[in-house]
Amino acid sequence: MDIDLWSPRLVAGFSAGEDSEFPPSRDAMLARLCRAKRLGAGILATPTGHASQVLLKQAGLEGQMEEINAALTQLTRQAAGSDGLVAGTLAPAGLELEPFGETSFTELMAVYRSQGSCLAKAGADCFLVETSSALQYARCAVLALRKLKLPILASVRLERDGELQHGGSALNALTVLQALGVSAFGLRGEYDREELEEMVAQLAQMARVPLMVQPAKYRMEGEDLCPLTQGELEAHCHRLLELGATLLYCATGGERLAVPAGAVKEYGETGSQHHPAQSDPDQVVLADAWEIYDMDYDRLELGPPLPCTADMSEVLMQQQLGGFDVVRIEINSPEDAQDFAQNEYMAHLPVCFLSHDEISLKLALMLYNGIALVDSQSSLPRKTLEKIAAKYGAIVY
Repeated sequence: MDIDLWSPRLVAGFSAGEDSEFPPSRDAMLARLCRAKRLGAGILATPTGHASQVLLKQAGLEGQMEEINAALTQLTRQAAGSDGLVAGTLAPAGLELEPFGETSFTELMAVYRSQGSCLAKAGADCFLVETSSALQYARCAVLALRKLKLPILASVRLERDGELQHGGSALNALTVLQALGVSAFGLRGEYDREELEEMVAQLAQMARVPLMVQPAKYRMEGEDLCPLTQGELEAHCHRLLELGATLLYCATGGERLAVPAGAVKEYGETGSQHHPAQSDPDQVVLADAWEIYDMDYDRLELGPPLPCTADMSEVLMQQQLGGFDVVRIEINSPEDAQDFAQNEYMAHLPVCFLSHDEISLKLALMLYNGIALVDSQSSLPRKTLEKIAAKYGAIVY
């Protein structure tokens, strides 16, 4: 399904903590969604952030996932009407991924896909992956949902220092997620107006997908954050759109939802529209879970192939100290892919995978939380390598 997300739109959804009573009643949810629609929201997000199989089980509602997601999607559709879009919301599932937690990447993918299937079946027009605290969680959701063939709006939550909770910048997350084919990239968090505007201007230089931004609530006065006045919020929303944001995200319960709605409408009427940033063919942009690496394609120095073991700390450190630009990892089996995934956080350089096995290479790229190179010296046919690489946002080198 094609949706034009380059035209300015207001996205309205439910935020945790905005209700004194949770969950709100059906009538309260419908009233709030209808109000957001009247004010001009072009996309309404379903109140399904807590409706994954994991969270419903914790609430004693195991076995009701399809019913609950269907009911809340239909409720949102009722408010959106025939001319509005419904985004099926998927929030963090509260599970911690390996190697620091007990949940495997594929197990978490299954959680996202099962809920996404319910939302798609109920008639959602697109997916909204809400406020991931680490890049690997957003990647996991995107990879799980892609098979459902609906556009994906993926957002991350930033801390006050501008980083994700588990490390990595917004620019890093944008670079990786747009390589995976998301339809829009979003930012949420508690930051001040100037910080957010600066961040959006930076992201717009690299964005090949529309940017979805939650307007700031505050301005800095000395060392204190002070709430924006209505006039300041209006000017701030206009500035975000001018800098490159296309979608403004606001909570349906917000008292000043009308301000960003008005800014979106006014900006859209001018005919202004942002377009994707252009990539430089002479540069290659790689990434891991925390950093991006902008490199000269013709001058990369790859390290010698490293075999995978359960503990790769020493060999990864040696390649880092050896002056190489890229760590080259030899993947000969699915076990190799799993072993490197457990050691990935110690590779403080971009990664190139050398593999002679298609299944193992696919698994290594799926588990790698960044943008990798694929070594053209792999014995698989070039077309096969390019097809696999494209699926995971990698680059054949």
